[in-house]
Amino acid sequence: MSGTPQGKQGVPPMPQSRQAPNICSVTVPAAPPVVLLVEDNPSMRALIRGLVEGAGSAVYECADGESAVDLYDRVRPDLVLMDVSMGGMDGLAATRAIRRSDPNARVIMVTEHGEEQYQRAAAAAGASGYLLKSHLMDLPGMLTKP
Repeated sequence: MSGTPQGKQGVPPMPQSRQAPNICSVTVPAAPPVVLLVEDNPSMRALIRGLVEGAGSAVYECADGESAVDLYDRVRPDLVLMDVSMGGMDGLAATRAIRRSDPNARVIMVTEHGEEQYQRAAAAAGASGYLLKSHLMDLPGMLTKP
């Protein structure tokens, strides 16, 4: 006879339910996004970094468009906060380059330029959003993963 317990007439006993009772459910919040901050002004970069880190996000940062494209390819952050006006490669050109390498990249332009021409240019470059620096306090609420 094998080591399997047998019931009446050689039929194995019916297995008992091993399902645990549903005691509670737990909702685990999504992890804060990893953010790439691209801003050439060191004091503005520090201010934005403080807001982003205060919301619990990890922050990578650089000061120009060329570095942003390179760092994006290495880190693949969840979100990019990109200044528009920077020396060298500006934020619009960097956004186009990032979106070419990753069509799903989320880039929010963070700028002092409120004129419609800049907003249209940002949208054409592939930006997902546009935030004026005068409204930076709205930034923590924008830091969610899609």
